[in-house]
Amino acid sequence: MQPITVGILGVGHLTYHMVPGLVAGETALQVCLSPRNSERAQELSTRYGLEIAEDNTALVTQCDVILIGVRQFHAIEVVKGLPWRPEQTVVSCCAGLSLDELSPHVNGATVVRAMPVIAAEYRESPTCIFPDNDTTTKVLGNCGTVIPLGSEHDFNAATVSVCYSSMLLGLLARMVEWNERAGIAPATARQLVTELTKSSAIMARERTDSTIDEMVRELATPGSFTLQGYEALWQADAFAPWVEASDELIKKLGQT
Repeated sequence: MQPITVGILGVGHLTYHMVPGLVAGETALQVCLSPRNSERAQELSTRYGLEIAEDNTALVTQCDVILIGVRQFHAIEVVKGLPWRPEQTVVSCCAGLSLDELSPHVNGATVVRAMPVIAAEYRESPTCIFPDNDTTTKVLGNCGTVIPLGSEHDFNAATVSVCYSSMLLGLLARMVEWNERAGIAPATARQLVTELTKSSAIMARERTDSTIDEMVRELATPGSFTLQGYEALWQADAFAPWVEASDELIKKLGQT
């Protein structure tokens, strides 16, 4: 089977971390890079033996799938006037840019929104897409699990959860620092906090017979240290700011 030709239009921070996953996955891909952000493009080209297109016109001409990795406020300007074809798939990784905004500028090509995270580098990105699309699933499946959503409303809500995953790093950083202050070596503190965070996520994902709140009650039993920790958090209303931040983000994405 011939590899799928994938062009990356805009080698930015996100797409830079997607390339290692794209080239290492089960689906055979022939990846071509745009010359935008030439230093990053050259680094990836050297590391993985990838072609750098002469310009964006050449990139769109020779590829079947185009991943758009530019800022949403530059995207329309970048895609306008390029030689799009109706049989192409355009995968927009531009947060906040709707299908209705992008679709008129790609000459009938199929447009799919996608929201990978930089864990794509390790093939561990849970990537939301809308609408569901087989070609996009094959391509982005190289970077991790693809999660199709049923509406653009759902996709925007999921974008907030993607932001949550990044904000969670701030909490991890504070807990690593706390362990270091308690005397644990930095490398060990980081391993401990990240592995425990992973274990909680796995438990929440796999134990579908229980709600997550039920798991909390199971662990935070009377007299336990876990309950004492939760009581301190509840007293400070420590979870409320996470919900408030999510509410603010969804407003900025144009939803209520």
